Amino acid sequence: MPANLHHRIVIVGGGTAGLTVAARLARQLGRPDIALIEPSDRHYYQPLWTLVGAGVFPKEASERNQADFIPTGVTWLRDAVAELRPDENLVVTREGRTVGYDFLVVAPGIQVDWDAIEGLKGNVGSHGICSNYDHAGQVRRGAPEDHVPGRRPFPQLGRPGRVSGGLRLGDRLDLRGGAVRPDA
Repeated sequence: MPANLHHRIVIVGGGTAGLTVAARLARQLGRPDIALIEPSDRHYYQPLWTLVGAGVFPKEASERNQADFIPTGVTWLRDAVAELRPDENLVVTREGRTVGYDFLVVAPGIQVDWDAIEGLKGNVGSHGICSNYDHAGQVRRGAPEDHVPGRRPFPQLGRPGRVSGGLRLGDRLDLRGGAVRPDA
């Protein structure tokens, strides 16, 4: 199947990773021929979500207009990728466009699947269950105030990253009384 569009570089996904790659390549290349395929008109800065969950920022602070972040020189195709055809150097979009490429970057982000764990769907946001991976659920439901004192698991990786908001939240907890300290 011939491509009805062709770009030297095609980036699938307009989240933080896809936008960062697009911006760096656009800066490094003299005349970039880059297409970024992203259906959403909103950009959500997910690394901030742990701090939203900690009550440091409102969830709206992580939401921006996608168009404001498309780097100069990058073509934004407002569509979703439905199929990758690496043997043909093609992607097929949900709208049926075929986009050829010389180089492909795949950074589509995550797909939350609450059904993957029995009992999780319908319970996120209650019973002390909360998640930093769902913008719609980014309210303080299931926040530490709702947890039983002394029973607060906070995963920690061996390196800084998305967990940093959880660490910040941990700094704000008064583990003796189970309250969140606003001064921490």
